Amino acid sequence: MASRRARRRYRRRCARKLRAKRRSPRLVCVDPRTLPPRPSSVCRYCWRGPFAAHLTLLPDPSAPISDDTTVQYSYSRPWYALQYCANAGCSWCQRLVEYVRPPHCGSLRIPWKCKLQIRIESAHDGDYTPNGARYFKYRCIRPRTGSPYAAVMMGFHVVLAMEGDPASAFIPTRPLVVNVGSPHTLALAQGCLHDCMSSHERCRGLALEPHSTPLPTRLIDCTDPRRPRLIHTAGGFGEYVALSYVWGPGIQPQRTTIDNLSTYLDHIELAQLPQTIRDAIHVAYSLGFRLLWVDSLCIIQDSREDKHREMAHMRRIYRNASLTIIAASAPDVAEGFLQERPAPKVVYTLPFPCSTSFEPQHAPGQLATRPARVGTIHFTHTGDYMYVKDPIHGRAWCLQEILMSPRSLIFTSRTLQFRCQTTTFNLGGAFHRTSWDDLRLPDILFDLKPIRLPHGSERWRDVWMAWGRVLQEYTLRAVTFPSDKLVALAGLAEDFHRILDTDYLAGLWRSNILLDLLWKRDTFSFRSSQSRSFCRPPAYRAPSWSWASSEVPICFHRQPEYAEYQAMAEVINCETQLADETLPFGEVIGGSLVLLAPLIRCMAVGDTHQNTREFIELRIAVRSQPHSGGDTDAGQHDHDPSYSGWSTFFGHLDADGEDLCCANGSKPELWLALMVLRKHVPRNSDFVECLLLVPALPDEGLQGSGPDGRGSRRTFRRIGHCVVWEPTFEAVGCRGQLDSPDLTEFEII
Repeated sequence: MASRRARRRYRRRCARKLRAKRRSPRLVCVDPRTLPPRPSSVCRYCWRGPFAAHLTLLPDPSAPISDDTTVQYSYSRPWYALQYCANAGCSWCQRLVEYVRPPHCGSLRIPWKCKLQIRIESAHDGDYTPNGARYFKYRCIRPRTGSPYAAVMMGFHVVLAMEGDPASAFIPTRPLVVNVGSPHTLALAQGCLHDCMSSHERCRGLALEPHSTPLPTRLIDCTDPRRPRLIHTAGGFGEYVALSYVWGPGIQPQRTTIDNLSTYLDHIELAQLPQTIRDAIHVAYSLGFRLLWVDSLCIIQDSREDKHREMAHMRRIYRNASLTIIAASAPDVAEGFLQERPAPKVVYTLPFPCSTSFEPQHAPGQLATRPARVGTIHFTHTGDYMYVKDPIHGRAWCLQEILMSPRSLIFTSRTLQFRCQTTTFNLGGAFHRTSWDDLRLPDILFDLKPIRLPHGSERWRDVWMAWGRVLQEYTLRAVTFPSDKLVALAGLAEDFHRILDTDYLAGLWRSNILLDLLWKRDTFSFRSSQSRSFCRPPAYRAPSWSWASSEVPICFHRQPEYAEYQAMAEVINCETQLADETLPFGEVIGGSLVLLAPLIRCMAVGDTHQNTREFIELRIAVRSQPHSGGDTDAGQHDHDPSYSGWSTFFGHLDADGEDLCCANGSKPELWLALMVLRKHVPRNSDFVECLLLVPALPDEGLQGSGPDGRGSRRTFRRIGHCVVWEPTFEAVGCRGQLDSPDLTEFEII
């Protein structure tokens, strides 16, 4: 009896505190006196507290707008009260109890009177679609017994409402569209396409008029989707749709050849086509298009001349298409992409008080006095909306197809997306964050007229920076044939060349060759941890100073905090030898780079064969006497009294360590070429970006040397990238190499 009176007193005291509490001026709260009848799934305390504040999901539209759009609501409850309400059927208290003490931690003892601090918040920024979508998060802070620290439990969810529910008037997010091939979904896609063409100013400025859009050489006529046929366009103009997909292993049985060309011009047996192409015909017809371009049918596959001619125009085919259908979910051309997707799991459901007449004109913090109804909102895991690596994202050839397409309809493994130069969003109003996986080319690359920007100008630098972002995405993908590493990027390289107006050297640009040489292995991207091998290809593909010589995903130090730099090296000469002089952006068979830069000798720490993955541990001898310059030979100082120890650091390997495997078991001779001195603004410290080199073998020099020959210069091969901070040079007594470096001329092949 006494305990019940104590709990009643406690609830009354908490209610007084809640009424006296100053609510956030960014929240729209309902007056507890005008709340609708409380549903049985929520306790009285929660209904008059966080639910009256709409769980922070309705920010006050009249509140000042700032970059921080996070809205918070905090309150506290003792553990016994939370458990009591959870046992009585309160769904929100049940969620908090389950989160504070999960089922698998049943033996966890929490003090009876332990007071939990509960904070719920929601956030929104410009990357979220649809407009007004919010990201829900809650925290439970539980003090630990006998410790000044607190245990913090956090939950992240996407909140949505079903169409037609009262809450849908206030919660704009809807469930993911899983039936991607239904007539309703394709009608939504058609509406998105028309909205883009009519209301997106940026996209309209890049689009071509239908009467001036040149058609590819051949197209599939989908006027009768049950009896498609191949047609010759004879240099005509009009609208068409392109398909981007993964071929899969082997050769497609249904493809255009010299023998069946005449038959396909009459008709193509729909039942014999792979499912992906049949689905593309259905989608194109449903969207109101008559013509479809598919590479396996619109290019004569056994004609070298036709393939050479059509592949040279590949970028224009996707650039001029009104829409590109991207079969992202299909791992093989026979799989198709219109299957129904699995629906995301709803984690929990809560009631939501909805004003029948929402008026956003009230003053900040003013209570809404309109009567309200009760809707229902659903919470799902954020992982269901994050970036997913579909099969098409692992194919290098498909990158230029999506980047050069002004508009794309992406059939992902979870839902259907629409992408254009203005935005990317999930159809049907599902939650999407564009910054997770969005990469777009600068608008200037879509201009058909050649534009030459002044070298070093801000716009020129923006285009060059965009090339680095393209390489970061491209190197995450794989090619079936190793020799296609540069060929699959040739279309994009040609477009960038029109703007940058400088020589293209095996994936690098001559005007900024010194900074382009500083690519390094990307070890932080979650997509770079895939299980494929990162060894160098068995046959020569590119000089070692080019990223195309390896299979690793790459990145650059091009963030704003690394903008300031001082060149320590000078490029004397850089040349490449093309496999075909008519393809300046294609395959190379040789290359040479001559540098004038400081060289420092270093050694690998420990067993050489242990440094065979992403990193290598290196060391430089520490001098007990100052050293003004000259090469530091780390291999001959074990008994030199002027050396007192070693300074160690780490470097990134360009491949999985095969460059460090010596046939005789000895440790390799390693050198650091000091390239650029940068200032790290946040740390107010300098660091040097270096290339990690090994001497080239005689037979490597014969294949990879440039047209000028090696002469008497030392020849090296790049195997990695290092960052050495200024204190390391001071520790080893080589600070003079930064102030007045001793330069050496050498060649990298």
